[in-house]
Amino acid sequence: MAKEVSKKEAGLPAYLKDKKMQGAGVSTDQADMLIPMLRILQALSPEVEKKGISYLPGAEPGMGLLKNAPNPLIDMDKGILFQPVYANKAVVEWIPRQSGGGGGGGFVGTYPEMPKTATQVPDPNNPKRMLTVNKENGNLLVETRYHGGFIIDEEGKAPPMPAVIPFSSTGHTVAKGWNTLMAQKIFEGQRVDSWAVYYRIRTRLKVRGTQSWYIFDITDAATPSEENSHLGYVAPTPSDFDRGKALYDSLASGKMKFEQGVADDGDHDDDGKM
Repeated sequence: MAKEVSKKEAGLPAYLKDKKMQGAGVSTDQADMLIPMLRILQALSPEVEKKGISYLPGAEPGMGLLKNAPNPLIDMDKGILFQPVYANKAVVEWIPRQSGGGGGGGFVGTYPEMPKTATQVPDPNNPKRMLTVNKENGNLLVETRYHGGFIIDEEGKAPPMPAVIPFSSTGHTVAKGWNTLMAQKIFEGQRVDSWAVYYRIRTRLKVRGTQSWYIFDITDAATPSEENSHLGYVAPTPSDFDRGKALYDSLASGKMKFEQGVADDGDHDDDGKM
């Protein structure tokens, strides 16, 4: 970024300004932290249904929902500035929409690879399409990519927020495109680390026949200053770079794990493959 992101002030009353504070009583252990998951609200998402118990005021299809965040709704027309750090894959088991899942709900668990109980069955809504299910209970098994990193507050009012973005169904194409974009970043003959570049993440409407749904749209972030204008993309400050590497090291070593859940219900899956 062109400027350092300052720490968010606690907003304590003036009569406490002379008190020395060191964060006593507050755990900074990653096991005690919630890492928000960003997914896209669709037309059938329960948060959009105004008469539903899960409705969020102001929620509309195409917006971002940052689960477990203080302010969960994100206007994705402008989008977010994101510093990717780590990526992995998993197979997610979840309850089908008709059985109470869908809209990011019904999460059961994850597997590092497709379990031996997996089998292919015709989609009841589209017999020409096959679904992967757990033959022991009928739950769907969805291959999912996860990209973790930091959402950057462009106004500098809040510290970077760790977040994870899941991609399944047609989202695999988006994730692969993002990885291709990352792989094109070369510095002095070497491919740069993922956290050395910021990206702009928005949503856009995808239409196929009579169906339409929102997917992520990921591009290089616009260069904010003349200092880095020759790059064509946003590069972090040295301290932001170090922050990204620290998170990568924690995730790569297994000391920290992002929450894993459902990206969507696979209603618009092309082939279900990674």
